[in-house]
Formats: sequence, structure tokens, C-alpha cells
Amino acid sequence: MSKTFCEELYDIKQKNSPDLPGFCAVKKPWVRPTNLPESNIMTPIFQIPAAAVPSGLKEQYIYVGIGYGLQQNLISPNNIAGVLNVAYDVNDPADLQNAYNPTDPSIKKILDFELAVWCFPSLLSKVGLVDGNENNMMTLVSAIYMADQLLNFPSLTEQMEETTTNPGDPMTNFYQQGNLLIHCHDGGSRSVTITALYIYYKFFVGKCTFQEVYQEVICCRYEEASNHVPTQGICENAYEVLNTFKELFPEPVRK
Repeated sequence: MSKTFCEELYDIKQKNSPDLPGFCAVKKPWVRPTNLPESNIMTPIFQIPAAAVPSGLKEQYIYVGIGYGLQQNLISPNNIAGVLNVAYDVNDPADLQNAYNPTDPSIKKILDFELAVWCFPSLLSKVGLVDGNENNMMTLVSAIYMADQLLNFPSLTEQMEETTTNPGDPMTNFYQQGNLLIHCHDGGSRSVTITALYIYYKFFVGKCTFQEVYQEVICCRYEEASNHVPTQGICENAYEVLNTFKELFPEPVRK
């Protein structure tokens, strides 16, 4: 009996081999960003297509990485405006947001500074997953939508316009736009899986299979992640999401 893709990944994991699996040699669904610094903590995986980049930005990227060791001096230089933590067992330090008083004169012009007004270079969000097949499917779907929300956060101008049109309930926290980091504990299983689901859902349904997208994200992080590949359990969860929420993923997928 032939093995499922998730069972094949489990076999690779058991071998714990540093060699790239054979599927990494197949044709790539996209060209991986190579003009950005990478490390075991943060690896650039995907450049958002120009047509999908929100107003206010010229380009935008998705990174995948680890939660421990994540520091502000890695967030700011890489323009990470959204941090999505998908590990139930990792908490991000609050100082990654590094709030500061705004100096933009356009903000001062429209706001009453008797209010406590703050700007944040990054927005922390968490949708915690177990690294196995015990997750509720809605938790994975929530992580997909949260990734989309963080990548499409309104520009500072739009945030200020919202404050102007709602003077009775003004915004007092302003967030930057930029790149997205999706991380878990090791950056090779849960974060890889959610990243693949999001990229497939948003950009590749009908163009290629989920397995091809999943393979590419795995290969991008293979050498940086100590566990190399996702666990069989979280992989099975991904395919369960694909088959349960067909309105998100209308193309047939391999079970």
C-alpha cells in the first residue's frame, strides 16, 4: 500500500537526515526571495505578489521562524510588522512591540493628546496549535485568517482617516505595515504548515496542488529547522482542513 504524503514526511523525520528530501528537486511553484538575510530564527519564504500588496507598501514578504530567541533587533531591520505565533507552548515577549509616542505631525494634528496615544512597529498575535493531530480545525482556519489580517493591516493614513471619521471613538494605538513572521517553537512544523495553507489559500488554488506548495515551504526551512519536516499529526490536520472547508479550497486535494 502506498503511503500518504504525511506518512512519507514522518519517515523523513524518523531518519533525521540533514539531506534535502527528493521532492525539493521538483519544479518550484514560486521563486524564493534571495535578496533578504536569513537564519534559523527567520527565513524569508514568499514575496507577496505586487497586486496583493496593500496600499502604502512597495513590497511585502512572509518569513517563517522560531519563537525562542526572537528579539526586537531582528524584528525591526526586517520590517516585521506582524508576528503570528502558532505554538501553544511559546509566548512572545511583550517588548517585541516596543511602543513609542508618535512624532508624526499628522497624528498630532488630529488627535487630542490628553489621550494615551501610542505607535507600535509590530503587532503580536497568537493562535496556539499543538504539534500533532489533536487540534480543532477551526483553530487552523483562524490562523489562516489571522495571517491575512496581519498582512493586510491598513496604512497609517487609513488608520488616521478612521480616527477622523469616528471622533467619538478615536484610535489611540497605531500600527505599522510591513512583513509577516509566522513562527512556532522550532519553525519547522506548525509554522510551516500554517504558512503553506495560507499561501495556497490566497495565491495558488487552481494553479497547483497544496502538496506542491507545502513541499516548497518545507524545503525553504528544511536546513534551518532542527526537526526538518512537519510532524505527521499537524500534516494530517492540514489535509483535514483542506477537505473540511472546501469553500476556502475549492480545488480537489489529495487526502
